Amino acid sequence: MNAMCPDIPRGNTANHVDVEIYYCNGGANQQWTYEPTTGYPRVQHSGMCLTITSFNYKSKTTQDACGQNYQHWDVNF
Repeated sequence: MNAMCPDIPRGNTANHVDVEIYYCNGGANQQWTYEPTTGYPRVQHSGMCLTITSFNYKSKTTQDACGQNYQHWDVNF
């Protein structure tokens, strides 16, 4: 079974691009860092932040410029 990763399709660098789950391939569009001081997860290829679009059953995650609502995440390892 192949591992799956959060992925920005085709390495797109635009705002509001949906985050998809795709087979891990080591690309910069699948590499994320977490900034504990801000709570922002950032994708390496664009420097944008993981954003949740709403808090309902149809919510999705996108990449957007950092500093917006719904971008603060708590990460527990």
